[in-house]
Amino acid sequence: MSEKAEKLTCGVIYVATGAKFVDEAEASVATLRQSNPSLPVVLLTDSPPARPAVWDEVIIAAELEGQGARAKLHMDRAPWDRCVFLDTDTMVCGNLGAGFALLDRFDFAGEHSHSGHHYEAPGLPTSFPEINSGVLFWKKNAATQTLFQRWREIYDADSKKYAGRKWDQKSLRQAVWESDVRFTNLPSSYNLMPYFPAALEGQVVVAHGRSMKNLERMNSRLSGCDQLRAYVPGLGALRHPNDMSWSLIAWTIWRLVAMKARGMILKR
Repeated sequence: MSEKAEKLTCGVIYVATGAKFVDEAEASVATLRQSNPSLPVVLLTDSPPARPAVWDEVIIAAELEGQGARAKLHMDRAPWDRCVFLDTDTMVCGNLGAGFALLDRFDFAGEHSHSGHHYEAPGLPTSFPEINSGVLFWKKNAATQTLFQRWREIYDADSKKYAGRKWDQKSLRQAVWESDVRFTNLPSSYNLMPYFPAALEGQVVVAHGRSMKNLERMNSRLSGCDQLRAYVPGLGALRHPNDMSWSLIAWTIWRLVAMKARGMILKR
């Protein structure tokens, strides 16, 4: 973390409504404490959690009850100068300090989503990415406060327009495009999901998806080196063939054939 960021207050917020998601958030917090022990953590929820000692602070907002995915759009209630929101289904594998350091120059940061190509967004160029809302860094200022308010407005309008469909990333994409925030993309290592192929350099900082064992398996397959590599679900980490041993190439081919054969069997 930069010297400037250390002088400001930084912290992590989770938003969880219902015991199932609070429990999931607690499992994520346990991984956060291992790699970022000094970061304060707050839970925004609709009712008192069963284990409040897990959290540095609990913010009760009864009006979030029944909001489902929309509840996370209130993450701006985080009390710090610089904040990071983590979805409940995340595993923190590394130090978040470099993410906060982005806020020396930018207002808002999120990772390019694997979605956004399947719908049209009037007024937005296709080159502007949809942002994955599972890991977001921001600093509190007028621009980000306006952004969050606009995000909620667009989300609610879309919910009515699309018969209640919960589409938080589509509305976030539009809100960021309309805003005055200085936005930057996070690298894939800050929001790596086990469901999609991804290019990765360096170690995983945040893994995102269900279940925790699945995330641990993915991180283990990727932690063998820091060099540029591709993650392919089911195959693990793939490097340039010139950097792979013959045994690793053979293992990769075997895994690929096994996956293909299993897929053909399941289709029968």
